[in-house]
Amino acid sequence: MEFRSRLSYIFITLLIHNAAASFYVLLSHYRINYGITEDFVAECTFERGPSTNVSKVEVLTLSRLGEFHSSYVDVATIDYVTGGLAVVVADEVAVATGSINQTGVSTLSVKWRFPQEDQVGTYKCVAQGEDQSGRPISIEDTDAATGNLPVSTDLINKIISLDGQAKRREDQLRVEIEILDRKLDIMQAVLFVSGFTFNGVQYYLSRVPFSDDKQSMAACSVYGGHLAEIDTVDEYNAIVNYLKAELGASIGGGVDGVVVSGTDEVREGVWLYHFSGKPLKFVDWYGPEPNDGVFYNCLALWRANGYKMTDFPCGNNQYNALYLCEIIP
Repeated sequence: MEFRSRLSYIFITLLIHNAAASFYVLLSHYRINYGITEDFVAECTFERGPSTNVSKVEVLTLSRLGEFHSSYVDVATIDYVTGGLAVVVADEVAVATGSINQTGVSTLSVKWRFPQEDQVGTYKCVAQGEDQSGRPISIEDTDAATGNLPVSTDLINKIISLDGQAKRREDQLRVEIEILDRKLDIMQAVLFVSGFTFNGVQYYLSRVPFSDDKQSMAACSVYGGHLAEIDTVDEYNAIVNYLKAELGASIGGGVDGVVVSGTDEVREGVWLYHFSGKPLKFVDWYGPEPNDGVFYNCLALWRANGYKMTDFPCGNNQYNALYLCEIIP
């Protein structure tokens, strides 16, 4: 209501002086109730009129004279010369916005969340620019806000209201999380075959083809994992046994290989895991592999060779390959 009353006053003033410039500082509240008032806004506005002495505005500055201060302290400023960015210049926990329009409306607005005693005082807006003759000119306007401690009933009601809001948001967030979890479960069923567990680690084989290692790593990471890093012969044998059973049953025989973690893309011949970046702890290359040079920098378990390891293109568009993720609880 305070903000609306002030706007009505300004509008009536403009009707009386419709040919002059409109320049004012406007406060969203004239009484700040500590702990109750959620937002407090101080706004400077300048709008040129046909008969105004101000030809153009270049700088708007908002300052405040606090209850225990003897002089105004700058709060925020916006300068056309420096790019028209609103900048909070004092030690303020606030957000400043605005724009300088030399032929229209220029504004500078500063917003505080849950204002306290530091925001109480007289606010002054100064507009600096040029008059019709190109000489420097400065105009200003002031407005004031007081502050007071809320009565206990108001404070209690506010606490109850905030607690209710927090609980509603918590319930809403819980519902949104449940929806997201269901969507992730659905997407997991679309992306991956039901996997297996070895030594407490879950493994999931993709349903969708391997296209490149970055996309595969991203898909694994959504579920808290990464491309499978084979560390031991036991882990390797468990994966191979699973692939032999799975690829011969639910997917079919058209798969050439399965990509796991391993790349020498950084340095040819130096094989590292994608996720940890450490050297491979276990390898079981097929025959002369790896032998395809700089164009084959990823690692796959090749089906036709009994799932022995082979180098494989990290950006694949010629083989029918899948990829294997590992998810560590």
